[in-house]
Amino acid sequence: MKKALLILTGGRIMPNVLTILNENPILIVPIISNDDKNFEDFERGIKALFIEKKRPFDWDNNWDTSFKVDAFDLDDIKKKCLQAVDKHQGCEWIFNITSATTIMSMGAYEAAKERITQGVPISCWYLDTAHTRVVRLTGKERDASLFTISVDDYVAVHNRQLIDGSLEKQRQYAQDHWLSFATFLVEDTSRLDTLKRMLERVEKKGKPGRNNVKTYSFEQVMPESLAKLLEKAAEVKLVKDLMVSGTGYSFKLSCEQHSFLDGAWLELYVWNEVKKLEQDNHPLFTDCQWNQCIFNAQNPNDKNQQNELDVSMIYKAQLLVVECKTGNDAYTSVTIYKLDSVTGPLGGRFVSRFLVTSRYLKEADELFKERARDRGITLIGRERLQEVGKIIAERAKSSEGR
Repeated sequence: MKKALLILTGGRIMPNVLTILNENPILIVPIISNDDKNFEDFERGIKALFIEKKRPFDWDNNWDTSFKVDAFDLDDIKKKCLQAVDKHQGCEWIFNITSATTIMSMGAYEAAKERITQGVPISCWYLDTAHTRVVRLTGKERDASLFTISVDDYVAVHNRQLIDGSLEKQRQYAQDHWLSFATFLVEDTSRLDTLKRMLERVEKKGKPGRNNVKTYSFEQVMPESLAKLLEKAAEVKLVKDLMVSGTGYSFKLSCEQHSFLDGAWLELYVWNEVKKLEQDNHPLFTDCQWNQCIFNAQNPNDKNQQNELDVSMIYKAQLLVVECKTGNDAYTSVTIYKLDSVTGPLGGRFVSRFLVTSRYLKEADELFKERARDRGITLIGRERLQEVGKIIAERAKSSEGR
């Protein structure tokens, strides 16, 4: 008996996505509210999950969008749900009644009970995202493994796509070799000031070009703090050919190495801190990504539509996004606007957002802090970089079920 899924539309899309992805139905029947202005976007996103990810599904025959209802007409809703079951006989059904008006949920539930008395197998579920629990109203039980989705899939269903960020092919190398340098910086945050001064000198001579390695020579005695920094960088191959004499020093940098030193190190550090968190002997976050770009899947060639997604993770099917800043623009309105523009299309207020910066939080003015609070953005400055994992975990747990 083939598995069929009936979903209600008009509210949050993620509960429906979770059953589609994790139950692998052969047939999907959305009961569509006449007032649902976002159904076409939802449909595009669902198809992207399957077509772009090469998941098999017969969209021509097994995606039935013929049932539209008045979201507040109980009789109409029940009638359409009954018609959907009768149209596709011989199926074992799952009714996900989470994402719609209360009246729609009631109508679907009443239809399920009626057909069950006639021998049709129907499991009617409500997804309690607040407690990662599937509430069974009829039929089979379902465990919490239903609440599983990757960052990539989460983004895809919102009609966005991810590509590697500035480090491109160096991402894995950075994780394997450069992470210790990021940790080295945070262990003694005075090293952040040393790094900043070094980068200022480098940038006066011009950044290394794409796919190029540039030599930087300085005719001055190297301070001890910089010597320790560069020795550590050379040890993990973040700078090349470090040469030191009594009157100067020189080294080489590639574009990727400069990009890492100029800020990607903070992304890697935050990613590692959250990735290693556990709960009940399992990773706290089901997926963690870093140093990526996100763009509108409907306009992939429009560079103006691309935004950086510094660190992103999934906690109980909810997205968390971290913006990492090491420059002087950390505490500007542009930074808040960027977080809004990145997360708005991905669920808006349902996305937990953070700004993590190597600058001291005390440097931010009160107006900026107030704007961040109004938008639900958690600020983490240099003072608390070593606690970043703990802070993000606490925010994730406190945001359950939003």
